[in-house]
Amino acid sequence: MDDSTRDYYEQEAQRFFDATVNIDPTPILTPLAEALLPGARILDIGCGSGRDLLWLKERGFYPHGLEPSPALAALAETHSGCPVTVGELTTTDFLDRPWDGILVSGVLVHLPHGTVPGHLLRLAGALADGGRLYVSVKEGKGEGTDADDRSFYYWQDDDFRQVAQGAGLSVLSMSRSASARGNADIWLGYLLKAEGGTS
Repeated sequence: MDDSTRDYYEQEAQRFFDATVNIDPTPILTPLAEALLPGARILDIGCGSGRDLLWLKERGFYPHGLEPSPALAALAETHSGCPVTVGELTTTDFLDRPWDGILVSGVLVHLPHGTVPGHLLRLAGALADGGRLYVSVKEGKGEGTDADDRSFYYWQDDDFRQVAQGAGLSVLSMSRSASARGNADIWLGYLLKAEGGTS
């Protein structure tokens, strides 16, 4: 994540929280929830408002949030009642331990395409036996910036599947959906497992 994108989430933490906290994550999170047993430990990387943490907690899971913005991390922890650690995918040591589930929703969109294979490889290695990974990316080509000066990197389905396979991940299911925030974005969501893991 570049500095301007990181600065946005810190400086506009309350605005981002207000815009996202009340969006129902059920369509996004149900595939992951249905693939895990009650009591599963889930790492939510880039947990934002804490909306998904709360949803998962209310369904009997034990989620832990990871959020680069200290301001957003504080809001997420208060909202969800779950532990939230300040940190990010690219540097965290949380992936040095096994997780039953890992949620990476709307995070890889901020990372250059060339770095994603390495991150997926590390995420695959952090899945416990039978663990599941959920990843969402924006559909499109190339890269760009939005009105808030955030950088975005877009994906085509075939390209993402190829990168995931190269990282030792199998696609269990995939969804394509319009943004719940009412803009023109299309999101691709993938439920993945480490190849060779239990089905």
